[in-house]
Amino acid sequence: MDENKVKNYFEDIAQEFDNIYDNEGTLITKITNKLFRKSLYERIPISLEECGDIKDKTIIDIGCGSGRLCYLLAKENASKVVGVDYSQQMIDIAKEFVKKKDLEEKIQFECVDFFVKYETKEKFDISIALGVFDYLQNPEKFLDKIKRVTKEKIIVSYPAKYAFQAPIRRVWLYSRKCPVFFYTEPQLQRIYENAGLKEIKIMKTPLNSLIPTGYVVSARV
Repeated sequence: MDENKVKNYFEDIAQEFDNIYDNEGTLITKITNKLFRKSLYERIPISLEECGDIKDKTIIDIGCGSGRLCYLLAKENASKVVGVDYSQQMIDIAKEFVKKKDLEEKIQFECVDFFVKYETKEKFDISIALGVFDYLQNPEKFLDKIKRVTKEKIIVSYPAKYAFQAPIRRVWLYSRKCPVFFYTEPQLQRIYENAGLKEIKIMKTPLNSLIPTGYVVSARV
């Protein structure tokens, strides 16, 4: 199954992926990050801006990875932050990261497949999923699951179909036995309208780029 392939991929590269945020690694890695990963670096500050004032808000970070966004949300005084990811390696890194920042008591991490196994009776004010829909064969169903646990706003990132590095990324991930899916702006508009979401805002990343490498989409439930 594609889900297992994605999970195995992130189990293998968990520490390597986390290093991207600090731009650590070889010179070639640092150059690659600067040239090809601008969207990854921009999507967190864009998401934080779209959240607005999060004091006393409850937020779930779906596909939280190494916990970088969860840390920033807790730092901004969200009343509750939950990070879920189906990679145990990522969750372990996330827990260690927020422990070093003395914020582990403000963030709840769960190693769980959000779509298949995550259950909750509560709804979160804001749901965020960055770097998740890249690997989903059925984005509509996953978005519907997010909608069911959200009271106010959903913020999600997507890779752009016509980005110059899209073919390179496809080949690279194929070599690692990991699927990847790309999106166009009209496709995203249609998905969100069909989901019954409101105030749909599609932002290109990098910001102000003529040919985007990705999108961050904000919408109200």
